[in-house]
Amino acid sequence: MKKVLLIEDDVSIIDFYQAFLRTKGGFQVIIATTLEEAEKLFFANKESLDFVVTAACLRSGLPNTTSLLKETIRPNFEGKIIAVSGDPAYRQDLLKSGADYEMDKNEVPKFLSKQIF
Repeated sequence: MKKVLLIEDDVSIIDFYQAFLRTKGGFQVIIATTLEEAEKLFFANKESLDFVVTAACLRSGLPNTTSLLKETIRPNFEGKIIAVSGDPAYRQDLLKSGADYEMDKNEVPKFLSKQIF
């Protein structure tokens, strides 16, 4: 079973991703809703993670996950990282910080499903 760390604070997005990824994709989904939780869960699971999906903004209207990605996740993770935001400029910032892919929030489940089939 593939495992994904989802770094997101929007409950409707979390519910949508979980339902889709667990039922359609067979993913185990680990959820972090704060930067602190994301760092803790990343280090607790990094050896078994296949993907990290991160929103650009957590509990803020401004991108605040770039440092976490650049300083903590990318240097310690060889798997794929997906940058997610409705704002293309924020997604580009995450790409520069180490993400492998960038996409709008509604594209993630379909993209991940293709990765396992």
